[in-house]
Amino acid sequence: MPEPTTDTSGIREDDVAWRVGTWWREGGLDGRVAFLALEDGHDASAVVRRTHEHVPGSVVVDATGLTAEQVMRQALTDLGVELPADGSRAWRRVLGAWPEERLLLVVNAHRAGPTRRSYEAERLVTWTLPRLACGRLAVLVHTVPQLLPVDADAQTVFRVSAPAAAPESAPDSRALQALALAEPRSVPLPVWAQLVTALTGEATSEDELAALAREESGVLRLGPLGASFVDEGVAERLRRDAFHEAGSGELCRLHGHMVDWLTRSAAGFRHPEGWARHGTTGRYAATGLAMHAVQAGTYEELLRDGRVVAHLPQTALMDAARSITFSLPGNTAAADAIHLWGWGIVPRQQAEWASWLHLMALSRNDRAFASAVANSGVTLPWQAKWAKWRPPGGLHPDFLEAGRLAALAEVRWHRRPAVAGLQRRTVNEEELLYVSIWDVETGEQLTDPLEDDGILEEHSADLTWPAASGQGSAAPASVSELFAASVPRRDDRAFVLPCVPPAVGDVTLFAGDLGLIAIEPADGVDLSDFGARTLPLSGDYTDAGPCSPVDAPPRATRTSSPCSART
Repeated sequence: MPEPTTDTSGIREDDVAWRVGTWWREGGLDGRVAFLALEDGHDASAVVRRTHEHVPGSVVVDATGLTAEQVMRQALTDLGVELPADGSRAWRRVLGAWPEERLLLVVNAHRAGPTRRSYEAERLVTWTLPRLACGRLAVLVHTVPQLLPVDADAQTVFRVSAPAAAPESAPDSRALQALALAEPRSVPLPVWAQLVTALTGEATSEDELAALAREESGVLRLGPLGASFVDEGVAERLRRDAFHEAGSGELCRLHGHMVDWLTRSAAGFRHPEGWARHGTTGRYAATGLAMHAVQAGTYEELLRDGRVVAHLPQTALMDAARSITFSLPGNTAAADAIHLWGWGIVPRQQAEWASWLHLMALSRNDRAFASAVANSGVTLPWQAKWAKWRPPGGLHPDFLEAGRLAALAEVRWHRRPAVAGLQRRTVNEEELLYVSIWDVETGEQLTDPLEDDGILEEHSADLTWPAASGQGSAAPASVSELFAASVPRRDDRAFVLPCVPPAVGDVTLFAGDLGLIAIEPADGVDLSDFGARTLPLSGDYTDAGPCSPVDAPPRATRTSSPCSART
C-alpha cells in the first residue's frame, strides 16, 4: 500500500493527487486524519482540487478566514449531515452509519481564522479536525509543517517538496509590506494608510494606495472590503521579511500605533449593532483590534475598557486571548467569553453578546465595566437589573446565595412586587420544600426561607397574590398552592436557566439550578430564547480562571511574551 512519505525531499506536487488517490483506494481509513504538508507561501489549492477529482464523493472545504467552528459546520453541511441544534454528538452516529468511506479535504488550514495571527489555525489542525475524523469519515488536512501536531504519525503525513521554481517575489514596496502586517486580510484604504505611516513614519494618501493597487493588479486586488493580496502566500512572505528586518520591538510599536488609531477613531464608526455594522473600517476594527493589541502588548488593558469590548465579537476575544496563553486569568471579558462558550451561550448578534458581557460584569459586582458596556453605543436588547446566581465559571460562596430554584411565582410582599422561588433539598432521604422571596425591583431577599406550610400561613398577611392573579384567595395557604399554577420547567439541557420566567411589570425573572436573575428587555424584544444553549461542535478554546466578585484575590496565570516571534 502506498503510504505518506517520510522522505525529507518530499513528494512532487504533480504526484500528490495520484499518491493520495492510491492511498485512499486501499481503504480501511475510517476515522483517520492525514496531513498534506507544504511549505508556507506555496499555494496548494490546485493540488487539493486535483486530489478531489481522484476521490469520488470527496468534499473540499477552504478554511481561509474561517473559525474552526465554521469549518466544522461547513464540512458537515457539505457532507449532507444535519447539524444538531443542541450541539450534541448526533453527527458522529451519522458518520458511523454511512455505507462506505468518505474523504474530507481541508485546504489552507493554516490560514484559518479572521486574522493572520489567529490561533484558529492551530486549533483547527490539532484539535477540531482530528475530532471530526470518526465513523466512516477520513480527513486530509492541507497545512504547513510548523502546524503539524507533535504526535502526528509519520505514516499520516504527505510531505510535498517545494516547487522547482521559487515563487515570484513581490515588488519591493514598503506599502505592500505594511499591508501584509494588517491582521484581517481585507484592509480598508484608511487602515492601510495608517499601517504605512506606522511602518515608515511617513504619511500617504488613500488615492496613492488605490493607484498602487491598480498598478500592481497581479499582486493586489481592490474589493468592497478594501485591499487584499491575490495570493496570501505573498503576504506571508512579506510578514516574515518584516519581522527579520524590523524586529519584534519595532513591530510592537506598529501594532501599538494601530490600537491607538483604531480606538481614537472609534467614535466615527459607532453603531447600535456594533462597529462591524458601520462600514469597512468599523468591520476591520471589530475583527482585528484585539489581535493588534495582543502584538502591541496592550491586550489586558484593552479588556478593561467596556466601551471598546462591547463591540468585539465573542470569538475575537477568545482567539486573541488564546494566542497569548493557554490558561486565561478569570474576571475578564475574555474569560467570560470562554465560560459562556463552554455553556453553549453563543449569541449570533453583537448587541446580544454585549448584553451578556453586561450581565457577567454585573454578576461579579464590576459595575464600572457593566456601565461602560451599557454606554458603549451598542443598543443592548436587554439589561440585567440584578443577579443572584452563579454565572458560568463562577467560583465563590457569594454566588450560592439564592440556591437552586425549581419554579418561580409572582407574589406581593407587604404589597411590594416580589417573586417567590421554590427550592428543594433532601434531608435523611426526604425531600423538603421551602420558599424564598425577593423584591423584584432591588433583588433584596425579603424574608428568611419559609420552610413549611405552617410558616407560610403565619405570613398570610405579608405574602399575598397580585391583585389581578385570578386566585380564589387573597394569599396562598401552602407551598403547593403557591406554585400550583407554575408551568413545568423547560428542558434543562436546552436552557441555562430553565424555570419558566414570569414577567413582573417591566422585569422578567429567570431561574434554575444556578440561581436567579432579573432582566429588563428593550421595547419589543422577545426573551423567549433567553439563555438558550447551542453547544459548539468544535469544543472549548481553552481553560479560563474562575469568575468571582471583584474584591476576590486574582488568580495568577502563566503567559508568553505579547511580542513573540510568531508572525
